[in-house]
Order: sequence, then C-alpha cells, then structure tokens
Amino acid sequence: MRWGNFNLDRSGDCVVPPGLGSTRNASAEDRGGDDPAQCGEARLHGPGAQRGGIGGQRLSSAAREALSEPRPYGPSRYPGQAVRLSRVRANWARSLPTLTAYAFPVAPATFLFVLTFVYFIKFGTDVLLVSPGAIATIFGLSRLWDAVSDPIAGFLSDGTRVSFGRRRTWILGSTVPMALTALMVWSPPGGLDGLPLLVWLGVGLFGFSTAYTAFEVPHNALGAELSEDSDMRGLLFGARTWLFVIGSYSALTLGIAAIRTAEDPRSTATWVVGAAGLLAVGVISTGVLRLKERADYADRGSKSPLRACQDIFRNRHARLVLLVVFVEYLGSGGAVVMITYVFDYVLDAANLTEVNFLAIGVAQFVSVPVWVALARRMDKKHVWRIAMASSAIGCGLQFAFGLWGSSPGFVVASFVYGFGASATNAMGAAILADVVDFDEVETGERKEGAYFASFHFMRKTVQGLMLVVAGLALQWSGFEPNVEQNAFTKATILVVATVAPCIGYGLAFVIFSFYGLTAPVHALIRAELDHRAGRSVVPSSEPPSHRKNP
Repeated sequence: MRWGNFNLDRSGDCVVPPGLGSTRNASAEDRGGDDPAQCGEARLHGPGAQRGGIGGQRLSSAAREALSEPRPYGPSRYPGQAVRLSRVRANWARSLPTLTAYAFPVAPATFLFVLTFVYFIKFGTDVLLVSPGAIATIFGLSRLWDAVSDPIAGFLSDGTRVSFGRRRTWILGSTVPMALTALMVWSPPGGLDGLPLLVWLGVGLFGFSTAYTAFEVPHNALGAELSEDSDMRGLLFGARTWLFVIGSYSALTLGIAAIRTAEDPRSTATWVVGAAGLLAVGVISTGVLRLKERADYADRGSKSPLRACQDIFRNRHARLVLLVVFVEYLGSGGAVVMITYVFDYVLDAANLTEVNFLAIGVAQFVSVPVWVALARRMDKKHVWRIAMASSAIGCGLQFAFGLWGSSPGFVVASFVYGFGASATNAMGAAILADVVDFDEVETGERKEGAYFASFHFMRKTVQGLMLVVAGLALQWSGFEPNVEQNAFTKATILVVATVAPCIGYGLAFVIFSFYGLTAPVHALIRAELDHRAGRSVVPSSEPPSHRKNP
C-alpha cells in the first residue's frame, strides 16, 4: 500500500521512499530493494552529488533504526513520526520571546503596504484626480518592479556576509526608506498636477516597493531559519500571519476610515502614514535586535543567481507551490482593490466598506490559530486545500449576494472568504520552508532568500498584472468617479471582485492535490540533514504531535 510518497508493507514500515531526491534513478541495491529493514539505505542523488555536494550519502544507522521502529502511538502513526528531528519544541511559553520579536515588526510594515496597495488607487482617482488608467498603470508597474526586485533581494540576502547577520542587516536597513517613501506617495506637494504629479507618484511607489521588498523577503527567509521543526515553523509563520492580519485590517478599517471620512483627506493621509512610518521604524528595529541568526547558515547561499533559479525550478515541489500561488493570485490579484468599488458603486453602501474589511480581518484573525492547530493533526497540504475551498465558497457567495444587492449577505460571505484566505501566508510559507530542506538535500545549500523571493515574485507579478487589468477594465467599462455607474460597469466591478478569485481558488485546490512533500517525506529529509550535520537522530520519549493519518 502507499501512504503519501512512501510505500508501506502490511505492518506500516517503510519500504521505498521515492519522494526524496532522485531515488527513482538509483539501482535496486541503492534503494534497499523490497527489504523494509533497508528503507533508510536509499541514496539521495541530485545536483549536489555532481557539484561536490553531499547528495550521495546514506542515512546514519540511528536514522535508519528510528525511521523503521515500531509505531508506539497507535496505527495512525506514519513511519518516522515518533522520531523528534529537532531540538526545538512548538511550546508557546518557551517560544514566546522569539515569536513576538519575529512577528511584531510585520504589523506596522503591513499597515503601510496594505493601505497603499488597497486604497491608493481610489485615493488617486478621487482625491488627487488622476485618471484611473494612469494611476493603475503606474501602480501596476511599481508592483511588477516589486516582483522583479524580489529575486534580487533574495539572492543578495542569501549571500550577505556580515557579523550582524545576512537577514537582519537587510530588515533593519529597509525601515527608514520604507517610512519616507510611503510618506512621499501619500503626501505629494499641493501644487503638483498632470505629468509632474505622475512622476512624483511613480518615484515614490517604486521606492516604497523596493524598500518593502528589502524587508519582506529577508524577514520570511529568517522565519524558515529560526527552527528546523516543521510544527514550530507552522507556529512561527502562523504568528507572522496573525500580525500581518492585524496590520492589514487596521489599515483597511482604521486607516481607510480616517482618510475616507476626513474633511481634508490629503492632510489626514499625511498624518496617518507619517505616524505609521515612525511606528514601523521603532518596532522593526526593536524586534530585529532581539533576534539571533544561525551562524552555520551564513555562508551557504548559492554563489550564482542563475543556478539558484535553476535549482528552484528544478525542484518539483517548489514548482507546484509556485503554480498554486500563481493561480490563486491570478484570480484574486485585483479583487482587494475592487471591493471598495463594490460597496461604493454596486451595493451603494459605502458606510459598510470598513465593516466588510473588519469581517474579513476577524475571520483571518480567528482562523490562523485554527489552521496552525489543524496542521499539528493532519498534513499541512490538506489544511491549505481546506482553506482554499473555504475561500472559493466565500467568493461564490459574494457574487450571489452582490447580484441580489444584499450588503449584509456580502459581509457574511466575506467572512467565509477571509477564514480561508489567511492560510496562504501561514501554511504556504511553512510548506515552502520544508521545500527549502528538500533543496538542501539536493544541493547542500541553504537558499531561503531565493525560495521566498520566488514565492513573492510569483504573487506580486500576478498582482501587478491584475491591478493593471482591473484599472483598465474600469476605464473600458465606462467608469466615472463619484457618480452613479451604468449596469455594465457594475457587472464588471462585481466579476473582477468575486468571480475571478472564486475560479482561482478552485483551480488551486485541484492543482495542489498533486503536492508530494508530505510529513513523512519531510521526516526522512530532516533525518538525512541531521546526519550530515553530525547530529544524532533519536526517538522521542513522547508523541511529538497529534497529527493523524489522512
């Protein structure tokens, strides 16, 4: 029988783990034949073996014994789950200082990012009086640059060699530029209009995108380095997502409400963004100084950006994760921006805009602990797919209530959508951290920066394209600001905001069913990496988690 990517005999012991490296090309002797006792003898072949790496070594005898031991915690245990492959326990009390220092800087940075990403196009059209096509094009191009700069930031972060740390240096250096360029975008000089105003906004948006990338990519990579334990990674990225939600929906409710309802929106925007920028500088600096980086990872990034890209796209698990992210955001990339238009022009309920964002925020805030807890009981793959299904159903309900003109129903549907949407950041990032371990088996390198850069590159590229599409669709449909819209314009707004993301999440749900780096495969990967690092692999005296066999 098969369990995930493992072949099991009737007793449940591992026979052949084909999901690791390129064992499918190994000889029968290398694979261990059909003898369960030789399961751990599978050689791990890959590019690292040809590049002077460590891809062809065998598992230690301790790892083999641990991975093939009887399952002491009942028939639901998968091979090797009883082995504790990391010294780090996912314990809230002991991990709280690291969790807070890592997660809290995300909130103010996200506030600035989300306020700009979600509301600035509408601020530009309604307050700065820039045409929708022009502001959407500038904004979309800045997002495309944001995506292109991600691989650059990832590679440079992987290769930075300073005593302060390869990740912390970039994170700390991004704070002041991020605050200043955000203020530049939201507070242009009053005398500017026409082309000079567009140039000012373009410089500010490109600068802000660059600074935010210099924070975001190294910060994600640092989370993957803080622990080798899969459950602890889920907790770290869950905490990060939690603070991301707080920052996001503080911007979507308090930030947008303050600017939208102000008598002088330009002046209010200056104060809101200025205060958020100062807070970001203080909180990010404090958190970075409290964290420590692993010295043994400092000089293990790829020496060539081209080879790093080749390794990523050669990694079949990474390819599938990136495809899922692409498909998700192909549908939802323009939806967040269009939601404000739905309430203003389709539902004629502008006063419920912040309520809708609050519903999504509360749903995401509540759902993050749920997804983290579920990931300790079932594979993260299944948790992420359940969340995709929730988001698809929520978007479908949004469309239905939008057609019926029911604002309260639309808010309820947004709650359903938001409950699933948080999992992309929480589960997706934790899964990608496990994919980095697979890459280390293949290449002998640690390329967290490159992998998370590719994750954000895919997301931001699609978002940038969809923002351009959304803006041009508005203009093409005959949109006129601050007046009643025709039926075709309303239909265009509703389809971009609800139908497109529903299709995207549905396709992602199907595609991710083919993901193969499940928990037992990662257990074998960690055993091999521990052996190569000279660390012992011994069974835990207690069940490491309560994850059940799907």
